[in-house]
Order: sequence, then structure tokens, then C-alpha cells
Amino acid sequence: MEQPQRKAARHPKNVTAKRDLLSSPHDRPPLISLSIGITARRQGRYPLAQRACHDARERYRARYGPEDVGTLVSRGELALVLADLGRPAAAEEELRAVTKTARRALGDAHPATMALRDSLTPVQHHTGRIPETEAL
Repeated sequence: MEQPQRKAARHPKNVTAKRDLLSSPHDRPPLISLSIGITARRQGRYPLAQRACHDARERYRARYGPEDVGTLVSRGELALVLADLGRPAAAEEELRAVTKTARRALGDAHPATMALRDSLTPVQHHTGRIPETEAL
């Protein structure tokens, strides 16, 4: 008796498609790049995190504009990577700019704005400055 063919036979094709999506940076959705960047940063793989967050920032900006929440979050993540790479002054400057944009575009009470503002405090400690997050 012949076994019926299972739908799982298409599974390798799906796996290949997902692998291609992750390996081809030209067709990658910005959220995938941002997720790779965040994960790489948590793993201490800062050069990879920097490339992925930069890629996410550019993709979000091109698709949705400079004031989109995805663009703002990816800019914030990139700034945190810069701090991890030993560039806290550049990180602080970028976080201040992105927080200002988030406050204007999203409002003070938006979760992304609050997270960006809170991210500034540890970066300021790296530079030896007293946290001034409320002055933004």
C-alpha cells in the first residue's frame, strides 16, 4: 500500500527560502536587519551589530521615512552599538538627536520615545557626564 505524500515534502523549499531571505541583504526586510543587530549586540558581536543596525536604519528610512518608529528605534540601537564600540560621544550625540526627533514625531508618552530617552543615561555615564535626560 502506497503512503500518501505528506505536505511536509515542501518543507526543505521553505527552509531554503528563509535562509535566502536571511543571507541576502538586498531583499531583507528592515525588521530582520534590526533583529540581527540587536541579537549580535547582546552576543557582544559589535561589528556585526553595527552593520545590521546601520542596514536597518537605512532600510526603514528609505521605506517609511525618517520619523517612522522603526527608523527611530534602529537609530537608537545603532547609537548603543557605537557606545559599545568605545565611541560614547558619538553615541550620545546620536541618541540626543533621535530622542528629539522621537519627541516631535511620536510624543513624549510614546514607549519608543521613553526607551530612547532612558538609553541616554548609561551612555552619559560612559562619557563622565551627569545624566540630563529631562533637559531634552
